[in-house]
Amino acid sequence: MRLIADIGGTNARFAWSSTPGEFSEPVVLQSNEFETFENALDAFFSNHPPPDGVSDAAIAAAGPLQGEEIKLTNSSWLIRCDALRERFETRRIGLLNDFAAVGHAVPHLTNADMEPIGGKAPIRDGTESLLVIGPGTGLGMCLIVPDGRDGWCINPTEGGHARLALVNREERMLFQRSRYLDQAIQAEDILSGPGLARLHNALGGPLLEPEAISDAARRGEAPALRTVDAWLNHLARFAADAVLITGAFGGVLFVGAIVPGLRRFVQEEAFRATFEGTSRVAGALRETPTAIVHRADLGLLGLTHIEIPMS
Repeated sequence: MRLIADIGGTNARFAWSSTPGEFSEPVVLQSNEFETFENALDAFFSNHPPPDGVSDAAIAAAGPLQGEEIKLTNSSWLIRCDALRERFETRRIGLLNDFAAVGHAVPHLTNADMEPIGGKAPIRDGTESLLVIGPGTGLGMCLIVPDGRDGWCINPTEGGHARLALVNREERMLFQRSRYLDQAIQAEDILSGPGLARLHNALGGPLLEPEAISDAARRGEAPALRTVDAWLNHLARFAADAVLITGAFGGVLFVGAIVPGLRRFVQEEAFRATFEGTSRVAGALRETPTAIVHRADLGLLGLTHIEIPMS
């Protein structure tokens, strides 16, 4: 039985899998309620022991893989392969970046899992590269490139830490007025849950939780609506820049909870106009699909499909 775990800065999701594409009902724990990853793992095991023992483990975590360990970017947790091998007495331990796991899930999605923005679905026939962008606690990204052998190369990136382009004097002055932002603004400083709150504050509103801003927008409150509109505008521009840099003309897939939660505010024509209008090569962007993925379990799905070699 394979242990699968998708570990983020906010939530830690655990499940069991014995068949690629299938897994038990995920158990979601709040990461900040546990001092270490091992503490969270103990809590999962105490109520959900393995049905047939642990044959292998596939763990995805929100941070860069360095050797055989990951220090989470937005948490103090450290996850180490050697500790997992010792605990489970198995040499089959897979540790990877959380967006690498998401990338492994993309080839296995159905068309029903995705909702195109602008009518065209992402191209997944192995002829074009794809880009996954996931605003959450931070901003995760993954480039998915055809390998020429009917498969895919999965390349998680740290694109969320690229600087966010401010295109006019008004935007530069806006962020300079915010005490929560400086001039070297990284993409995830805005394009994340906390970033939505920072943007609301920069636009003159109070520093609210992201959920409160979304709720206020649903009620039609003008400050929240301005914030959501500006946030989606930044997302469209950033996605277009990322496509031009990576060559992912097969399409952009927006994943995670935030973008699907804001779906009702996405004005498709305006979003696509911003996406296509950020470059002198707008024709290439015009042919690049954008879509929202509504599945929330992509990391776990991807972990069921990865091959774990004997270490």
